[in-house]
Amino acid sequence: MFTTDIEKIMKSDVSRKEKRFMLKLLGVKPSIALSFVNQQAYYTIEPGKKVRVVVDENGETVVIDAEQTVADQIEALMHLYTFGVEIECYNVTANLFEAACITNRINVVNDIYHYNHDDNNRAYKIMSDCSIHGYAGLECVSPILTHENGYNSLKGVCDTLNSLHALVNRSTGLHVHVGGNITDDQYVNTFVNYYWLENLITSWLAPSRANNCYCRRLTDRPGLLMCNTPGEIRNHLHSRYFTVNAEARLRHGTIEFRQHQGSTEYEKIAMWARFCIKLVAWSESNKLTNQINSVDEIPFLNSTEKAYFQERKNHFANMAR
Repeated sequence: MFTTDIEKIMKSDVSRKEKRFMLKLLGVKPSIALSFVNQQAYYTIEPGKKVRVVVDENGETVVIDAEQTVADQIEALMHLYTFGVEIECYNVTANLFEAACITNRINVVNDIYHYNHDDNNRAYKIMSDCSIHGYAGLECVSPILTHENGYNSLKGVCDTLNSLHALVNRSTGLHVHVGGNITDDQYVNTFVNYYWLENLITSWLAPSRANNCYCRRLTDRPGLLMCNTPGEIRNHLHSRYFTVNAEARLRHGTIEFRQHQGSTEYEKIAMWARFCIKLVAWSESNKLTNQINSVDEIPFLNSTEKAYFQERKNHFANMAR
């Protein structure tokens, strides 16, 4: 495949001059070959192909075929972002959970008596959370996870919690942080896009998260749509207790999504994490101007993800009846 050949050249260890020469042999115009090596954006290349070159913060090159569907293009960008989750639950003591994690070879730190917001790349943290109602409430905070291996790690934690009969209720939530090289415009677009998606998102989440003081609705703050910088968004919301938290950027360098209900089910957590990452990735160059009312209208989701969120929407609609 032509795009794959370009990607192999861009990832090779040869010099820039050699890369330009190899690209020209492949049929790429000289001026575009030079732009490739200098890591630019979208290019039309011979024979009639349009691709995008993206470089992550580690210098890894991704070549994306612009003829792919939007969902496939976004899927190819997933590994450029990190993520983290905060799982709130109860009915599991910190010591019991710590022991089970050690048995299952999960790196864990028991900070139940030392509340903090420290980030790490190594261990899951067991934290206290006074907002959780129920016996032995705790919050499990993941380390910074990557797209390559983060989901396997997350599944191990979910399996461990479930083996200990962890429970969730209306007081528990699930928070997802998305990090990476997020530009200011991308950051603003993410908040605006969530604003226009919020009513639809609310329909596939538990009713307890619709009017919750810990994740207030962005749509109650229409002035958000007039904000042009991350600072303006933060000043406008002036609190972390919204469906999307504008305070997390200063503390963690992330965008935090707070609306999902508490869960220890791996599929629910993983699908929500993927949605949040894909929303951020799509927001790099896209900004909605109208409300989205149908799951099928979300361009960055693949067919499996659309079916999943539609099923969740149907589930809660049937509950309401």
